[in-house]
Amino acid sequence: MARLKVAIPIHWMAAHLGVSRSGFYDWLKRQGGERQRAQQELEDTVAAVFHQFRGCYGSPRLHRELQARGMAVGRYRVMKAMRARGLVARPRRCRRPQTTITAQTP
Repeated sequence: MARLKVAIPIHWMAAHLGVSRSGFYDWLKRQGGERQRAQQELEDTVAAVFHQFRGCYGSPRLHRELQARGMAVGRYRVMKAMRARGLVARPRRCRRPQTTITAQTP
């Protein structure tokens, strides 16, 4: 309803969905619960640490870093927070060994 309120009137959507208009507006004003706030805080922390290490850390290394900082959080929760923010670690660049050494003339 919140996304469609620009195109379709709220009173029409509320009537067809079987909810009250006042309930919808009350839902808009409500803040998230404690779990939602904790998840938001975790996402902010994960994003800050991710950018601190220039986007090279994936979920396992971020998990170890957060545990070293004293946060009790699981690796899959870190992975979920990264996915929610669209954070993807850059892979390390592969260095190819030099296979041909050209003879240098004096």
